[in-house]
Amino acid sequence: MAAAFCDLQAARHQADYDHLATFTKANTLAYIEDARKAIAAFQAAEDKHQEAFLTLVALKSGIR
Repeated sequence: MAAAFCDLQAARHQADYDHLATFTKANTLAYIEDARKAIAAFQAAEDKHQEAFLTLVALKSGIR
């Protein structure tokens, strides 16, 4: 799930800031499927693992 999050974030930044970037319909649909799988994996995880993941994300991003 974390790898998918990083990949999807990179694609989002490319879409937002690289005005020469192009995305095919197939690529876009694959990103959507990856996001759905990552969400499902997160939701299927035990609460303690969800909390640990979110804590690491918060610490890495500097959220306090």
